[in-house]
Amino acid sequence: MKRFFVLSFFFLFLLFSANEIFAYLNPSLRIRALGDEFVGIIDDGYTDIYRNPAYLSYVKRIKIFGQYNNYYEPTFVYFNWRTEINYPIVGIPESVQEKANSTNIKFRTSSYQQTNIQGYFHNKNASLGGVVLPVFNYGSIALVGELKPDEKNTHDSYQQRYLYTDYYQDHTYFTKSSTKKTISNFKAIYGIKISRQLRVGLDYTYLKNYDFYEYHSESENIRRYIDTDSLKSINLSKSDRYTDNSPDLHRGSIGIILLPKSSTRLDLTLHYESISYNDTSHNWSEYKYTYYYGDTPSRYSGSENQYKRNYKHKIKSWGADINIKYSPNYRSTLTFLVSGRFQENNIAGYRDDFRSIWSSIDTLEREKSSGYFWPSENRDEILSFLVGGGLEHNFRPSIKFAIALKGYWDRVKVRREEKETNFIQETINDSLIYSHTAQWEKSVRVTNDNYNVVLPICVEAKFHKMVKGRLGGMVVYQHTKYLDKSSSTSLKGSYSLGIGFSYKRKIYMDVFVQDDITEIKSWMVNIGYNF
Repeated sequence: MKRFFVLSFFFLFLLFSANEIFAYLNPSLRIRALGDEFVGIIDDGYTDIYRNPAYLSYVKRIKIFGQYNNYYEPTFVYFNWRTEINYPIVGIPESVQEKANSTNIKFRTSSYQQTNIQGYFHNKNASLGGVVLPVFNYGSIALVGELKPDEKNTHDSYQQRYLYTDYYQDHTYFTKSSTKKTISNFKAIYGIKISRQLRVGLDYTYLKNYDFYEYHSESENIRRYIDTDSLKSINLSKSDRYTDNSPDLHRGSIGIILLPKSSTRLDLTLHYESISYNDTSHNWSEYKYTYYYGDTPSRYSGSENQYKRNYKHKIKSWGADINIKYSPNYRSTLTFLVSGRFQENNIAGYRDDFRSIWSSIDTLEREKSSGYFWPSENRDEILSFLVGGGLEHNFRPSIKFAIALKGYWDRVKVRREEKETNFIQETINDSLIYSHTAQWEKSVRVTNDNYNVVLPICVEAKFHKMVKGRLGGMVVYQHTKYLDKSSSTSLKGSYSLGIGFSYKRKIYMDVFVQDDITEIKSWMVNIGYNF
């Protein structure tokens, strides 16, 4: 009965309290508190299974776990290597870019914006659950699932009357919107011990993020003279918006662990990731203002705006990670890391913008319209390498210290094709009086190299048999080249804090906070139970 009570409590926690994507897209909160750069350098069962599924073969007990976070919102996307090149984002015309630059508005690059698989799936109020099941002598299986339903439909309308000196106005407003954001994630991991020197693992992840929004509004303003109740003017407006941005992700990896000697461990991971989705958006609005003489229309003016965007994204990544650990004694461990990745971003689509303004006075009708059509195609290739090493040392059973040095190198190849057709047209009484059409094409071929050096350091101290404190910090040197051949250099630092609790090695909890410990929203909590 006691075990049933504990199980019931944790499953309720998993279903109703967790609202952040499970950490198979992130290191454990322990490693995050010590520093993300220590992934693979400091042994951590939670994180090691994430980076190499063969480590699951070491788990011999049933586990359930969940994670809570009240901070992250959907973000722009980037991979672990820090690549950024400052060319305009796909879908923004040059004329808009120039105007934006003059007003200090910056557009992120398509490479930078479209390449973080994590960023597509950081959302709030999600329910998740995870369990690890040893399967006798056939290894261990881990199953993780997450579901975040968030459907919202709203309907709003009202009518108001305003009184003025010589007329009154009736305003009627109606809106209808529909929002659907649902995240469903599934991950399966399998690890097995083949022999004393060899362990093998496999994992597969599927994530789907439905992000749909639809909006419709209508507004009517009728003005009438107070003394005669005759019409003064009628103002009508309508608008429709529609967006659909629902990426899905597939990720698979193969992990191998070799133990040639008791003091040496080598693990290898091969992985593949892909994202595909259509970024679709449609905005339309119409405005019409009619003046009356008596109850007869005397003149009117109006406008129509229409905007369409449709881009198809395909992002693929292949990579391999090699981790070698050597322990000269029971207190110290040396780690050497080598990683390589190749990523390909394909983004193709168009942007279509149309505007029309018209007016009529007596028998004279005038209309002016303008617009542009901008198809574009991007193919960016990113080749990235990581080389590094670290030292983990236990000064005493209660104090652990670690330091590392990592170097990143990225080569970014930008291949971009753009075309634009814009026009301006003006008519009077349906007769064309002015017309202008312009076209241009642009091709971009650029290769940039970027460098980063990271120096992380951390301490983990045991204050009590059930409590551990964690402190991490790092310095990052970054050198980035831009499209115009200019470059920038920066030196930044950051720190992180964390606390770990455990009770009889069965119940454990990790807390992590970064930069601002007073901001409760930034706290993250992970809870687990071992049988």
